[in-house]
Amino acid sequence: MSFQNPWGLLALLLVVPLILLYMLKQEYKDIRVSTTFLWQEVERQLRAAKPWQRLKTRLLLVLQILAIIIFALALARPVYRSTDAGYHYVAVVDSSARMQATDIRPSRMEAAKKGLKDLIATMTARDRMTIIQAGIEPLVVVDETGDKGLLRQGVDGLEAYNSRADIEKAIQLAEAIIDKGENGQLHLFTDSNKPYEGVLQYHIYKGDGNNLAISNVSTSPGEEGLVVLSRVRNYGDPASVTLELRVDGSVFDIKEVSLAEGGQADIYWTRVPREGRTFELAILNEDDLAIDNRGWAVNKYQDQYRALLVTDRNVFIERAVGLRKDIELVKTTKGQDLVSQDFSLYIYDGYLPERLPKGHMIVFNPPENGPLDLVEEGQFEPVAVRINRDIVNDEIISYIEATDFQIAKAKKLKLPQDFDIVLEDQKGNPLLILGDTDQGRLVIFAFSLKDSNLPLKADFPILMQALLNWTLPPGLDELDFTYPGDPVLLAPMLEADQISVISPSGKEYNFDPYPVPYFYDSYETGIYQVVQRAGDKLYRTYFPVVIQTSQLSDLRDAFEEMPDQGQQTPGLSAQFLKDFWKYAGWALVLLLLIEWWVYHYGS
Repeated sequence: MSFQNPWGLLALLLVVPLILLYMLKQEYKDIRVSTTFLWQEVERQLRAAKPWQRLKTRLLLVLQILAIIIFALALARPVYRSTDAGYHYVAVVDSSARMQATDIRPSRMEAAKKGLKDLIATMTARDRMTIIQAGIEPLVVVDETGDKGLLRQGVDGLEAYNSRADIEKAIQLAEAIIDKGENGQLHLFTDSNKPYEGVLQYHIYKGDGNNLAISNVSTSPGEEGLVVLSRVRNYGDPASVTLELRVDGSVFDIKEVSLAEGGQADIYWTRVPREGRTFELAILNEDDLAIDNRGWAVNKYQDQYRALLVTDRNVFIERAVGLRKDIELVKTTKGQDLVSQDFSLYIYDGYLPERLPKGHMIVFNPPENGPLDLVEEGQFEPVAVRINRDIVNDEIISYIEATDFQIAKAKKLKLPQDFDIVLEDQKGNPLLILGDTDQGRLVIFAFSLKDSNLPLKADFPILMQALLNWTLPPGLDELDFTYPGDPVLLAPMLEADQISVISPSGKEYNFDPYPVPYFYDSYETGIYQVVQRAGDKLYRTYFPVVIQTSQLSDLRDAFEEMPDQGQQTPGLSAQFLKDFWKYAGWALVLLLLIEWWVYHYGS
């Protein structure tokens, strides 16, 4: 028997004032009497008037002393400890993708779960267990308990995810649990023979698995369509592999390749349709780990914007546009503006063609007598350039400050209806305007960059990116792929009202566009859709989630030799701990009820 809070025993000192109260006599008042006939009675009462008397045993006194003792024990929290009464098992279960391997039937994870249930079956009535699932982050599946039914239920809920597992972090959590003043056994259920400090006993479930894996799928533009590049690795015996390429869910081609033991092969698929959105490569052979037999890629080049820049070697515009990787920039000079070709965006610097193309345009220093009827005759010298904070498209100016903007001269512009003024001078003369037209979105700078210090300001590339995002909404930040469980930043369009992520199985997640959200539930492999809603328009982008084959596909990996499991020393006996403070509390309540009854009804 010991106490978790020995200072609570100080409450026993309350017994002393209680006894003193019972020993202290009541003082009587002096009263005059008419006769001494009853002298003996008066003498008895005088003796009773002494301040102290011998302590007499009373039932109430005994009950109240017992109440104080029980109250002190409840505060001190008595516990019973026995070093040979039971064990505290802490089981860490590896939930990495490799535990899905079937070289042990039905799988490594199912074998590990059976082994853990066997350990639970050996527990005595006083044993306890904590179960930790080791994933990207450790998770306590079942907290410390001796309930075998609850433990078996927790084991049934364990599964092998598609991600890696941070076993070291899970072991650190297990050691912290054991270090709560208790000794115990740390058991690791895994398929790897890598040793870890602190583990008392290993339960290893692995065979000599054969596995084929797709380690890479990517796309690049070719002369006659797209080229899909793929790499296949063999983590087992020599094999002849059948590969199938699907484009947007339909079979495009099938190839055969031979792989030596531990070998790999790069396979190229040519003349793939440019209009394809998603590409899936599959190994048709059966092996011991199915999760890495598929790989995915998305067509980043289908949504590649083409922009035409007509300028006389203005490197500032060229560099600002070049920051967008999804824009293919075609440069030319005046008179050779390639109007016969189709571009998503036209950028004109000091020039406009006689016939305006259909599409979005950004115009710098437009000519006075050009096809845009927006330029009045005459120029002016802007004074105190400033940002108009009242524009509708306020996302464009969110990150710029017109600090010390200097413009030597600018052309007077007529402001069309429903156009926004982004930059103006102190007299309200528009310097940068934008709006929607029948031909597309239009941005006009009333001045030449050569007549201003704007290109030398850090705000210029930020402003240009905001204008490009307004005219050509970007995709999902050039995300080639991600691994299961890794967070994905969902970069919203400026106009987005809502963002939705649709998983490969069709589950939908909805987000507000701001603040910029992250998507965390990426454990499913395959192609995810990102749908951005802007008014009545929908914009779709895609990203693939693929297996981290470099860490998970080799089923025959070998690490350091493990200690001989048969020669391991027995586990440390956990201290069996029984806490009695709750029982003491209920006994105190019962005792106070008895004391109340004796006081009111006892003789």
